[in-house]
Amino acid sequence: MAKAKTAGEKINGATETIESAFKNGSEALKANFEKATKGYEQILGFSKDTAEAYVKAANVAGKGAETLHNEIVRIRRLDLENRTQTISIYFSDCYRTSLLKFERKQFFLTIASDSG
Repeated sequence: MAKAKTAGEKINGATETIESAFKNGSEALKANFEKATKGYEQILGFSKDTAEAYVKAANVAGKGAETLHNEIVRIRRLDLENRTQTISIYFSDCYRTSLLKFERKQFFLTIASDSG
């Protein structure tokens, strides 16, 4: 017949079962924790790469906007210079025309007063 286990043997068997469960549980927890950590590292790495790409894109866009702004300023400056030159030519011609009219009028007034 089979020999019945003593209380001590039963306790030792239960202890081994509990130790085995804790060992397997801790190993499973450690393995799952490592997998989760690797997943977070991949996500953070992806986020870092994405952030770097956004920074590079923002720098390129900023340089493009600066170039566009400089070109607009250059065109506006040329336009202003051309308008200023046109206005100064117009007024210098108007001044000459007015001066000639005034001198002509003064000339005729002088002649009229001298002949009278």
